[in-house]
This record gives sequence, structure tokens and C-alpha cells, in this order.
Amino acid sequence: MLNKINVRNNIIVILCTTIIVLCIGFSILSIELKKEKEADFVFQVNFENVEKSSSVKGSSKEPFGKAEIINQKMGLNFDFSLSSIHDEITFLATIKNNSDTSCEIVDVILSPDYVNSDFKKQIASVEVTTTDLKGKIIPPKEEIEYKVTAYYMPSTLPVSTKSFSFQANILAKSR
Repeated sequence: MLNKINVRNNIIVILCTTIIVLCIGFSILSIELKKEKEADFVFQVNFENVEKSSSVKGSSKEPFGKAEIINQKMGLNFDFSLSSIHDEITFLATIKNNSDTSCEIVDVILSPDYVNSDFKKQIASVEVTTTDLKGKIIPPKEEIEYKVTAYYMPSTLPVSTKSFSFQANILAKSR
């Protein structure tokens, strides 16, 4: 009889200890999940820098080009002034994924879009080309280059100074 009571007491002690250990474990797990939930997920894909990489004079006058980072590093503003045939200016921008996860560039949106729209007619004889980054995957903390070139092409139109501006903005999603 005394043996049965000791076995029952031992089972009760083991069950009580198990319940206490489970409570402590769930408390620790709950604290960790709360910390994880409150942690800010940062998704940042930014232009880090932009600089003129080349300039070609078509005549004695140097073509003008300026680029600056805008919109909290999410966009670029370009100003160009090309005055003669064969003037060319190229800018290189660095896009960096500052996130903890990979991202995919959905598109770099130009406004106005002198590359793929009817706005080309406004700057006839000038061709704007950009690097196609659609679908490009950028691993965390990695960089890619974005190239923008404005070129004054030979044409039958009279030569005149072509001054224009546009913006390029990143559209990205996390992977």
C-alpha cells in the first residue's frame, strides 16, 4: 500500500514539474515571438549615387547634363541640354538593396517616358536609352548599376539645342 502511494506521489511530482517546465517554455517562446513581431521589417531599395560617366562633344560646345537623387533616394532627376549632332552624355547610378531579403526590380519608371512612349516626339533627334532592369533580382546588401544615355542622332531635322528633363523612380518588391 505504501508502495502505491509513493508511485502516485512520484507521478504527481513529475506531472507538476512537466507543467511548470511547459509554462516556462511557452513564456519564453511568447516573449521571442513578441520581439519578432515588434521588429521593424525594413525594405529599402535606393539609389546610392549617380555620376556622369562620359560626355562626347559633337561640336566645340560641351553638352550639359545633370543628375541628382530625389524622393528619399527612390528617384533620380535628370536635366539634359544637347546642342549639336553626336552630343552624348551617359550617367551611371548605383541601386542598392539595403533590405535583409532579396528584392526584384519590377521596373524603373520614367516620367515623362522618353524611351517607350509618344514623348519621344518632343525631343525628336535625341535618343534616350536606359538599362532594362525589369525582373532583376538583387540579393540583400548588393548593388547593381543603372545606366542612362542621351544621344543627339543625325537626322533631316534642323539642328537646334534640345533641353529636357525627366525623372526615374524605382518600383521594387521583396522576394
